Amino acid sequence: ETKEMNCFSTLLFTLLYFSCSSQNKQEHSELKKYSYSIEGSYFGKRDSIGKRENYHYVGTGFFITGDNDSAYFITASHVLSGCKEPNDTTLYGYPKSKIISLNNDTGFFNWEFINLNILKYRDTTFCPPLYSGKDFAIINFTDSLKNRNVYSVNSYITKDVLPKFFDQVIIYGFGEYNKPNKKINRAGLINISKFVISSGQYVSDGGKQFLDTSNFFISQSDIAVDSTIKGYSGSPVFAHGKDGKYYFLGIFVGTYENTIIVIKYTNIIHQLNKRN
Repeated sequence: ETKEMNCFSTLLFTLLYFSCSSQNKQEHSELKKYSYSIEGSYFGKRDSIGKRENYHYVGTGFFITGDNDSAYFITASHVLSGCKEPNDTTLYGYPKSKIISLNNDTGFFNWEFINLNILKYRDTTFCPPLYSGKDFAIINFTDSLKNRNVYSVNSYITKDVLPKFFDQVIIYGFGEYNKPNKKINRAGLINISKFVISSGQYVSDGGKQFLDTSNFFISQSDIAVDSTIKGYSGSPVFAHGKDGKYYFLGIFVGTYENTIIVIKYTNIIHQLNKRN
């Protein structure tokens, strides 16, 4: 196996900047099982010819396990609430519940499901600003996961999320990007080898400029950022290091032009610690 890499990293003030280009792409299929589909449908009124309104929403999430058999399902909050403006009470056509499909060890559905009532999220949560670092939701499971096997990202969480080199960024999710067949019950892969990861940069939001330390910004040129990746919201984002290890970066929540926005894993861990 040969690799051609050209990478460099610098630390300037509060700006963390890492650039890498690798010609060696891998499947990283062992990470597939950590991405879980969460989906739901809304069936509305019938029209004059009897056709019923049908809105179907798909997102992605993942598990982190805690002490005493506790497990936390984490996804983007807009996956549970839809993206509505503050003056809206309910997003029309958004379902009352969604289903989490559990995976087997190879990342395919094992045909076990968790029913999730999302009313309290749907009717009370609004779309946080893209750069807020707040667009994620944590759902605590205890008894409902007894005798069920879930795969958590715990072993990939480390304080040192930026080793000397990352050669790839890996995102498995349930959008249509790189999904060979809609009937295949597994996540599709976004595999990025030409990228820049930055954090601690100044951004503009609502006419105001501020220093964003909540997110990783992954600027890349490998994929087109379009509607095919919409279902990836809530996906766990991993980086592959030159040391051969995987590192959990955080949660995929959105895009801006060709930049992927990832809420840092430290934000999630901070919220989990507040619960314990």
